[in-house]
Amino acid sequence: MQNSFDELQKKVMQNQVARTAAIENNLRRKLGETFDIHRKQQGLSIRNLAKAAKISELQARRALHRELGGNLQLKTIIRIADVLGLNITISTQ
Repeated sequence: MQNSFDELQKKVMQNQVARTAAIENNLRRKLGETFDIHRKQQGLSIRNLAKAAKISELQARRALHRELGGNLQLKTIIRIADVLGLNITISTQ
């Protein structure tokens, strides 16, 4: 009986990990697209955006979803949003 429970728990955790990864990837993509649109509208290069936000160019590329990997920190998102004059809000459905 414990074996069945362990297997079920393992499957649930795998599904949660997959779901979390999918949501995170989708959120990163949407943020990146939004940031990139506003960056281009304002005539900012990625390098200049990074300078203004006081982040590395690699962090800016990751935030724009141009580079994969790494952990995009909330403070990086806030700094970029501030430079672009954007407000970040979260809504639930």
